[in-house]
Parts: sequence; C-alpha cells; structure tokens
Amino acid sequence: MRLLTVDRIEENIAVCQAEDGTAVELPVSLLPEGTGEGSIIVENDGDFQLSPQLERERRHKLFSLQNSLFDE
Repeated sequence: MRLLTVDRIEENIAVCQAEDGTAVELPVSLLPEGTGEGSIIVENDGDFQLSPQLERERRHKLFSLQNSLFDE
C-alpha cells in the first residue's frame, strides 16, 4: 500500500507526491473519477482509490497548524 497526494494535474498527467517525498507521475485515466489537486490516493498493486477520510484529516491538521501559527 502506498499513499500519494496529488500536487497538480498537467494536461493528462497527475503529478503526485509519495510519503517518502518522491514525485510520481500518473496518467489521469488510471485515477478514480473526482481526483483533483490535494486528493489523497491509496495505491494497492496498481489499483487506485480516493481516500476522502485521510484527505479530511490532513486538511484539518494543516488548518490547525496554520491557525496556531497566527494565533497570539
């Protein structure tokens, strides 16, 4: 199992970042419908699935961190 975060989509290629920081380019046609920038994808043996739960958790964590930086 590998987690990928979609950084951006250029034409028909999704540029993703793996957990180890490496960049991964995937054809958009392989990814689930609804995939967009910021989506978190779970890959299992070439099967790709969106993970809305992990995406929500990551966004919440980032917003909390951002708020803590600006709260005084």
